[in-house]
Parts: sequence; structure tokens; C-alpha cells
Amino acid sequence: MKRSIVRLITMVLVGVVIALSGCGSSGGNKQTVSPPPSATTSGGLATINTGSLVIAFIPNGTGVNVVPISQQGTSFSSASYSVGRLHGMSTTASPITITTSFEVDSCAADAADLKIICVGYNSSKVAIIDVSGYISGGTAPTVSEYDLGNTVTASFSGGGCLDCGVLLDTTDKGFIVSSGDGYRIVNFSGNVLKSFLSDPTATTPVDLSTENFGYDPVNDMIISPEYETTNDYLWVVNVTRGKVYRWSKRMVDTNTDPVNGLPELTSDNVSSLTADAVSVDPSTGLVTIGHEWSPLLLIVNMNAATFNDSTGTFDAPYAVVPLRGVYSSGNLLTTGMVIEPTSHIMFLEEEFGDAIGAVQLPSAAAAGSVSVTSYTSAEIPTATAYCPGLSYWDNVGDPHGLSSFTSIIGGKPMGLLIDGSKSCMAIIDLKALLAAPKEPSTNQVSPSFDLVANHVITFIPL
Repeated sequence: MKRSIVRLITMVLVGVVIALSGCGSSGGNKQTVSPPPSATTSGGLATINTGSLVIAFIPNGTGVNVVPISQQGTSFSSASYSVGRLHGMSTTASPITITTSFEVDSCAADAADLKIICVGYNSSKVAIIDVSGYISGGTAPTVSEYDLGNTVTASFSGGGCLDCGVLLDTTDKGFIVSSGDGYRIVNFSGNVLKSFLSDPTATTPVDLSTENFGYDPVNDMIISPEYETTNDYLWVVNVTRGKVYRWSKRMVDTNTDPVNGLPELTSDNVSSLTADAVSVDPSTGLVTIGHEWSPLLLIVNMNAATFNDSTGTFDAPYAVVPLRGVYSSGNLLTTGMVIEPTSHIMFLEEEFGDAIGAVQLPSAAAAGSVSVTSYTSAEIPTATAYCPGLSYWDNVGDPHGLSSFTSIIGGKPMGLLIDGSKSCMAIIDLKALLAAPKEPSTNQVSPSFDLVANHVITFIPL
């Protein structure tokens, strides 16, 4: 939990997913998820797409800002935005603020039931917000709060959390809450349906917790890379089967652990990595994990994973991919990430910095290790003309202030971003970002290419 830019480089990196049933088997308990969740990686922002309207839910400290961001029949243009009327929208769903009794840091959304769940680093409470009336008729959302009663704090590179993040669980009709002592599946009435709290392989039980986690809704799997813990493992929790699996490799270099450690990871002499973010592409089985201190990705192919029930471990092909020639003000480009599932584009955010990126992932499942070659990066331009008082852009730290959605306008894959002060939002056309002209011999958008004038980025005051 980085409340400060200053942190120490530690170890870790990996990711994983796919449901299996038996020793040495591969495959999964595939299911249809409709509508798909807006995110499969935990973070600060959430979105709901009703089919005619997209709404963003943004933690603001005292509660949640509710902001309509896309409506059928309208187009994206910063010049046409004003509070209460986004991009020429005519709708009863105007921006509002929801107040909670605790400080909110992270939210997730359920588009099918029109509910939002929010948690905070310094509280064991969850807030379940029903926005059905707000969306259908502009009436105020209803808020119900429940205390999970957990008391253990997870500690990371710059802080700690009681409740660290939350994601939608489509199988159990509830939410997954990541806490200092592990994972809880919570339904809409605040009841804990299932708990996964301990590392089952440890001689002395330790809490199964991580700062940022992912979820595969197709296979009902939690992906949990340990971050600055004593174990340095990647865990996969099969929620349906109640099984916890550990990757057969340790998330450190072979000099540290010659038996279970990853081999030397790159030609850049980066051997020990800190797994700062994880994201999942459910339709291809790919899990991506970002390194905290270098623009580096670990891509684990869970489509080819095998699980061993007797040992509680799994194996999966993987590749380590350095992103070369990218823009980054602090070498943190892969710290925040989310995969937009319709386009298979991964949107990147440099926490505490002003860089963004986009990576084109494969659109089909593969049998072995997977790499990527198409990616780009850019510096976020000054937003003062659209967000008065914001003299420079700084991305949010933790939880990561980004999400993705499919635009009502033309079905475009879009990235959603907020600045560190949470006073300005940026909407990014991900395909346009990937296609933008690059500075020669780099993977950086050319500084002469105006991202706002060319409708790649739209700024929205909050």
C-alpha cells in the first residue's frame, strides 16, 4: 500500500488462473458471465454499463462520486462537457455524491443487479449501494453498511489495509473482499458466504492476503500474488471447489531460491520483482502481473495450466516481457493495469506519475507461453483548461485509480483514469492511443501529436 513514492525494491511477480479438478489435470468449469464484470482487477474505480448509459463510481474520501460518462447517441468531446450534462447527454442521471460512515478507497460494480460495493483501507466495513432507482428515475441510491469484523492489517511498501480491495463474484452473487487476513465472499445482505484466510502449505499458518488481486469470473478463481510477505508465492483460489493452489515457482530469482525461484527474468538484470498489480483476461486465460519498479510484465497462460490436488500446486507457461522504449516519469508504468475484455487491450497507469500505456494482448487462447509486441505509452497532457485549478497531472497511487469500459458510442474500448487529487477524470480511447504516431525508435506517442485535439483523451472535471 504505497502512500509514499519512496519504497524499497523487493521480490515478487506472477499470476495465474483456471479451474481444474484433479491431480495433473487441465481445463476448467467454464460458465457464461452476462453481463461481464467491468473489471477483473481490484482498484479504486468501478463502472456500470446499462446498455444505454455508462456510470463511473469514484471514491472521494467521505463517500463515492457517481458520474455519468457515456450515453447513447452522444459523442466524446471535452468542449461539450459540463457538470450534469456529459458530452451532450440529456438524462435524469446527473452526477451526485453518496456519503458513507467510513472512508472509501475501493469499489466494484454489479451491472446485472445495479449494485456497488465499496471498502476502505482503515475500516472493516463494507457499503452496498443500490443504484437501480437512480438509473431508472433519478432517485437517490440506497446505502446499507455491514461490518465484517476483521481486525488484521496487511502491511505493504508504504502502509497497510484492513480491507484492501473488492471485486464482483458472479458465481456466488456477491463480492470478493480482500482483507488483511485473506479473502471473504460477501453477499448483498452483508453475510460472509465463504472465507479463504490461510496459506495451507505453511508450517505456521499465515494470512492469505495481498495488496492487489484479480478474479477470473469464467472459472470462479481468485488470483493472489503475495506482495512483500515472507512467502513470495502466487496463489489461485478456486472459489467453487473451495481449493487453494500455490504456483510451483517461487516469485524470487534463482539466486535466492535455486529450486523454486524464477530464472533470470530479463536481459536487463532484473531478477527480483515486486508484483504490484494483476489483471485477468477471462476469455483467453491470460493473467498479467506488473512489476513495481520497472516497466515489466509477467504473463501467465492459465489456458495451459495444470493443477495437482494432492500437492496443492499448479503449473502454467509464462513469459517475462520488458516494455522497451516507453515513457515513464518514475519507472512505474506497469504498477496499475486493467484489461478491457472486448478488445483485449490492457490499459496501464503509472502510479504517482503522469504516464499511461496500452498493450495489445492476444485475442485467442494459446497453448504455451505468450508474449506481446504491440504497445505504446504517453505523457498525460496538462488538463488545466478542462479541470480548472489542476496545474499538473499526477495519477492516483493505491488503490490504483483506473478502470475500463465499452463506450456506448460505437462500442469503443475506453480507459478511465482519475488524478491524485480526484478533481479531474480522463477518458482514453484505447485503440486510438495504440494507433497514435510514435516518436522514432521508441514506444512513446510523439509529443507533437495532440492527444486532446485528436480525441484520444477527454478530460472531465469532478
